[in-house]
Amino acid sequence: MFKGNNTIKLIAVLGILVGAYAVVKLTSDGGRSKSYREVLVEVDTAKVTRVEISGADNNTILEKGENGWIVNQDKKAVAATVKTMLSSLNGIKPSRLASRSEESWKDLQVESAGTRVQVYEGSDEALDLIIGRFGVEGQRSYYTYVRLEDEADTYVANNFMGMSVGKTGADYRNNVIMRLKKDSISSVDFIYSEGTYNLSKDGDSWAMAGVAADSAAIADFLSALNFVSSKNFEDGTIGESDKEVVIHLNGSDDITVKSFGEGILNSSYNESEYFNDQTAYDKVFKSPEYFTSGE
Repeated sequence: MFKGNNTIKLIAVLGILVGAYAVVKLTSDGGRSKSYREVLVEVDTAKVTRVEISGADNNTILEKGENGWIVNQDKKAVAATVKTMLSSLNGIKPSRLASRSEESWKDLQVESAGTRVQVYEGSDEALDLIIGRFGVEGQRSYYTYVRLEDEADTYVANNFMGMSVGKTGADYRNNVIMRLKKDSISSVDFIYSEGTYNLSKDGDSWAMAGVAADSAAIADFLSALNFVSSKNFEDGTIGESDKEVVIHLNGSDDITVKSFGEGILNSSYNESEYFNDQTAYDKVFKSPEYFTSGE
């Protein structure tokens, strides 16, 4: 009789311990509570029609139209860049809870200091996420704090880099002025108001108006033309072109770069965009003395 009572007591105590353990696991930040989200982002990229990205000093709107993506209502966006950004969002996986308190938002930058991303599929909002502070652990591990806008919980998203989501309209426009292989350049015409100059290749060397060009200057010039880009878009009124540089290529169409005043340029490689970038400008527009004196 006593043996049976002891067994019942042991079972009762075991039940209490199991129950207590379950409560601890379900309410602890280190466990998986009922409200812990294992999926934060689940966007069908093919259905996305609009993305709004806002922060402390920026407001960018991407809209999908009949002819592709438009940024901030009237500028053409690069579809591949938008797709990469959406894929980056879909790659956000909550690794653990960082906090369940609103008091931590400021420190983790998941409030006004963060970047808010709203994604729409037609009229339906598919995502409203705030991307917060970025951090690094060790030499190879990184993470970003994220929070759904209408929830208090902040999560750590391992292997997600917040800066992979461009914040400004310039991040989504075609910023390539030219891209080429320097070995394909056969000659370059500089068409300026004071005259036209030709830089041509003769075997392994280059010359301008029959004068041998400085080899170091040539090497720097050709290497700089391999890839020229800028995010300094010029959206103001554009006047008449005042000079041109025509780059003749073997096996490919010529690339013509036009100047519209000091620092302002446009290229036939990317005809729809104008740039106001002195550094990019100086890579293309050279005086004849640059090649003959090495200055």
